[in-house]
Amino acid sequence: MLVVDVHTHMLTREWLEAVRRDGGGKYEVKKTKAGQDTVWQGDIPFMTLFPEMWDYEKRIVNMDKAGVDIAIVSLTSPNVYWGTRAASLAAARQVNDSMAEQQRAKPDRIRWFTSLPWQFADAATEELARTVGLGAAGVMVLANIDGRDLTDPAFAPVWAEIDRLSLPVLVHPTAPQGAQALHMNELGLVPPVGFMIDTTVAFARMILSGFLDRYPNVKLIAAHGGVKVDPAMKKRMERIRDINWSEVLRDAIRRRLELEERLRTPIDRRRALQAARRMDEFRAQVGPSDYDSTKEIRKWRDLRRRS
Repeated sequence: MLVVDVHTHMLTREWLEAVRRDGGGKYEVKKTKAGQDTVWQGDIPFMTLFPEMWDYEKRIVNMDKAGVDIAIVSLTSPNVYWGTRAASLAAARQVNDSMAEQQRAKPDRIRWFTSLPWQFADAATEELARTVGLGAAGVMVLANIDGRDLTDPAFAPVWAEIDRLSLPVLVHPTAPQGAQALHMNELGLVPPVGFMIDTTVAFARMILSGFLDRYPNVKLIAAHGGVKVDPAMKKRMERIRDINWSEVLRDAIRRRLELEERLRTPIDRRRALQAARRMDEFRAQVGPSDYDSTKEIRKWRDLRRRS
């Protein structure tokens, strides 16, 4: 079975320098308290940088260790949604050209999703056409584009062209809208919590707004939409590959919902009182008038102790 990883990221040093130079005060690269170089949005750290993000040879080694045949690489957040039209387009072209070059060098192992300057729709459609010609396998988009919903009418020309080409689109989260108001700068909440919020809100809007009807040929891939599994548990799951773990999760959620719904169903107090009265009447008919449940429990407890 061919194993394809559709959610994996690579960067370029030129792109990182462009963020430093053109981030416009919104994005910057600085160290965390732990001393790790990280991309920040204001006072929110959300993307830690590692040397492997630039090294395709190490990427191939790690793919072999993980049993991955093909990696479809993409540029993660903040992608190119910053700076002027010229700066955003230049950053997109530089990263896209780098990934296209790696695909040509390693055609049996590397594919890529194109990054587009979505905030400038005309430039985005031009870059889409250019990169599809270079062999892009699909499109990378963040779950919100510099704070704007993916369903914003301003992006309609880009979606229309993606739909016409029937391309897959990886929807990847970034710091969600309102992250500052939610105090996500505290405790490093953006990656573990904020990412799931961003993806969930984006897809909810697509489902409820009629987006899927307008663009029926777009193939959406949701990233960071679920539960994080720790490495030890993941290894145990991988040893039992015939199990559909997504179905296991859905079944667990379904059973818990049924339990919670039963527990939280309002009690019909009138019927409960009627049942209590019937029980009292029954006890009066079959039991002694001086029956005391507490005494009975103590009696049986004492009998068990003596035996």
